Amino acid sequence: MFCGLARKIKFGLFSSKRESPEVQIEACIDMDIYQAYLADIGVVKKSRERNVHCLNDNNQLCDILGNKWYERILNINGDFCYVVAGTVRFWLHEKNPVNEFVYIGEKLFESHIQNDLQLVFTFVRGDGVEVQYTTDSWK
Repeated sequence: MFCGLARKIKFGLFSSKRESPEVQIEACIDMDIYQAYLADIGVVKKSRERNVHCLNDNNQLCDILGNKWYERILNINGDFCYVVAGTVRFWLHEKNPVNEFVYIGEKLFESHIQNDLQLVFTFVRGDGVEVQYTTDSWK
């Protein structure tokens, strides 16, 4: 689960002047995984009837997502992208079940496709050059 999320985050770290620097990633998650690993991370704030976890320090997720999950060097010149500190937010979102009717023989029966629990993970993307990276001036 977390390996896939870390990969999606790395994929979201790219340099672009045309696209918004705000990134939103959704991933399926089980409640027991959320409770065991994410429920106590960050400061929880109530927003629109959901509990939003806010991180002040990207290192809070290193144990789960791996070291340097929040940065990506893009090329041999040292250009890089990163998750801007203090912008990580995540919350749970339960998708509505899909209801449909299906014929079995001559009779119509109602069918329900179970709802999914989603982890919604957002952050703001920043970018820089090698000098900034090597001096840690972006952190």
